[in-house]
Amino acid sequence: MLSTLPGRSSDRCFCCGSQSIRREWGVVSPFFGQRALGRGPEPVPMIRCNACRSCYFDVTPTDEELGRLYGGYRGEAYFQQRNHFEPWYTRAINDALGAEEEMRLRRNVLNEVLAESGIAKGVERVLDHGGDRGQMLAGLDAATKAVYDISGVEADPGVTAIGADELHSHAWDMILCCHVLEHLPDPQGHLNKLLALGQPGTFYFFEVPNENFRSLSTNCWSVQRLWLSWLTKRPQWLFRKFDFLSRNFDYRLNFVPPLFFFPLCEHLSFFTTAGLSSFLERNGFHVKSAAVRRSGHIAVLAVKP
Repeated sequence: MLSTLPGRSSDRCFCCGSQSIRREWGVVSPFFGQRALGRGPEPVPMIRCNACRSCYFDVTPTDEELGRLYGGYRGEAYFQQRNHFEPWYTRAINDALGAEEEMRLRRNVLNEVLAESGIAKGVERVLDHGGDRGQMLAGLDAATKAVYDISGVEADPGVTAIGADELHSHAWDMILCCHVLEHLPDPQGHLNKLLALGQPGTFYFFEVPNENFRSLSTNCWSVQRLWLSWLTKRPQWLFRKFDFLSRNFDYRLNFVPPLFFFPLCEHLSFFTTAGLSSFLERNGFHVKSAAVRRSGHIAVLAVKP
């Protein structure tokens, strides 16, 4: 089994600090298992906070395992491997993730958040940390637009790609962190790095998926773990049926019933608006606004005091 996370606590919620938590059971998906770990599916522990309702897998992949998972992310080899294990993960779904239609909506949300906070015209130097090609910066009214991404992809026109050694070379007015925290085994460590890049008054825009799902107390029982241990060792066709039904319950009803499970495919953490706000406040940020926006994602604007 994957090792317990060092960057998150198992006895209290790493988002809000509440000790009112419960331990549940999920499953390492066949795709994640083969691509990142080099083995099949297996039960995996999860922690759900009864206070802020955030949820996260209580395991940590190594840097090497994450490198295998995200190498050639959403490229042809990635798609073929995932589609093999998850036929419902179609090419249309793969190509739509990060496509211009989605990015345009997310950029509109960013501009709306800035306008609501009265800072739409007060941003000169902007950094998109982990922003791929810098797609979120298109159309943003800023003199300097930079993106830092470990993938090394070429930045979009009007955006400057910078390396790790250049991150501290600017006095950033705003730093974006979009769809990054949910992938990280140590999100608190990442927040510390982002806070160190800013100066007093620097604005931060965070965006994460809104993936809050419900489950029953039966998902905490030891019999659930025994059931999942048995199921993950059955023929692939049987496990795939339960996998497909589990995701349909989750996507359509935001609910995981008994005998079904939530799979570890990519995301390690599932934030709520309250959970992400508490997490930021507890790590030195001052939250100015937080809500589920019309993009369907949670968007938070914060500032470094």
